[in-house]
Amino acid sequence: MKELVENFPEMCEQALRLTVPKKNLKGVKGMLVLGMGGSGITGDIIRDCCDVRVDVCRDYKLPKCDPETLVIAISYSGNTEETLSSFTQALGLKNTLAITSGGKLIELARSGKIDTIQIPSGMPPRAALSYLLFPLIKFLRQSGVRIEGVDEAIESLKSIAKKTKRLREIGNGIEGQIGIYCPPGFEGAARRLKTQINENAKTLARWDSFPELNHNEHVGWENATGKNTVIILRDSGEHERTTARIEYMKEYIGGKSKIFEIFSLGKSKLSRELSLIYQGDLISIFLAEKNGVDATPVQSIDALKEHLSKIK
Repeated sequence: MKELVENFPEMCEQALRLTVPKKNLKGVKGMLVLGMGGSGITGDIIRDCCDVRVDVCRDYKLPKCDPETLVIAISYSGNTEETLSSFTQALGLKNTLAITSGGKLIELARSGKIDTIQIPSGMPPRAALSYLLFPLIKFLRQSGVRIEGVDEAIESLKSIAKKTKRLREIGNGIEGQIGIYCPPGFEGAARRLKTQINENAKTLARWDSFPELNHNEHVGWENATGKNTVIILRDSGEHERTTARIEYMKEYIGGKSKIFEIFSLGKSKLSRELSLIYQGDLISIFLAEKNGVDATPVQSIDALKEHLSKIK
């Protein structure tokens, strides 16, 4: 897993070389991404970085959507039962797309003559973000959806890969309960860090965003005890009032928690978000090493899938 995480910048470049279908999206006013786990994060990033309304569905049931919505099913394995369920309900819609390495999803898409982006197999889904995201960006851009900063994003990732000492220090310094806070518009990066800590480091974590957290979680710190760690994602485009809230929060919880900050790189929203995601991925690997656990297997998820397969 560590090598896959470290190679993320190069994998993004490779993913951009994949062939994607051409589709006229004229008239499409929004997107609905169907996906779970590492596949669903792709939808969060697209939502945060493009100029079209994007919703993400993490459920068995397809939300209401009209003919002007592009429905995108993303399942790395192609066998994610929630995604298959919701995508089956979308088969009669005009604008649909599937992204997968194979499995039942590619069979379903091909039988329905649905545009498909097939990506390489053989990786843990959370390590395949490059192949799930960048071909989709390529598809959307050549179909008229505006997403800027692809080249800048890859250069930012390469620069991070060369300087990981501080990120290792953060991974080694994490202890106790873990909270991840972000400014608005970076919820995808915060969720990603939370899930990477869960799966790679086998550790519980939570995430929240400013200014919303100041209206609820803020109060929870009044009686906080024990060891705590908060990682705050920072961005140059923060609203000045959000910055004031972050600085206040750092003082407010400073005596009750360790606090680490990681900062975005680049001008484009895509570069800034992916730079936070990549730093978080590396932190989760360093935390896994600190915890003495193998980052790759997710035995508890496999056990659940086995259990569910016996329930008809």
